[in-house]
Amino acid sequence: MPVTYADSVIIAEQQPWTHNSVSVSLRQKRTYQHLSTTVADIKSLQGPDILDDRHKGVKVVRVSSHFAIKYGLLVDFIEGENMVFVRESTNIRVPTLYAMFTEVSSDMKFIVMEYIPGKTLLSCWEALDHGQKQLISTQLRHCCK
Repeated sequence: MPVTYADSVIIAEQQPWTHNSVSVSLRQKRTYQHLSTTVADIKSLQGPDILDDRHKGVKVVRVSSHFAIKYGLLVDFIEGENMVFVRESTNIRVPTLYAMFTEVSSDMKFIVMEYIPGKTLLSCWEALDHGQKQLISTQLRHCCK
């Protein structure tokens, strides 16, 4: 897990992040995808780049075709730790976790993860009938064994 200092953070790859700057390199299929942005840019995203803002104090935004960031005062790093656990312990598809850090000046937490296009189960759940919900619940139970 990252170690937070006054205005910087060290992520798993030991790459330093400086105050209000976000920079990630992602190796995929022998090519590199780069994310380089600022905290201010992340906070100012609007429109289709906002993936979820239903909860006060938490927002999820897409910052490129490969990266999404969840941030806010109510974000808890245990979510990122749980993503790693689920990815390593089950066959449930979850986004790859790239970094977690805290903006010290606001105490706002950020989770940088893989962007996976598609609908979330949460967004579809209400439209499913009882049989579909049971099938999904059974599949999830089997994934966790």
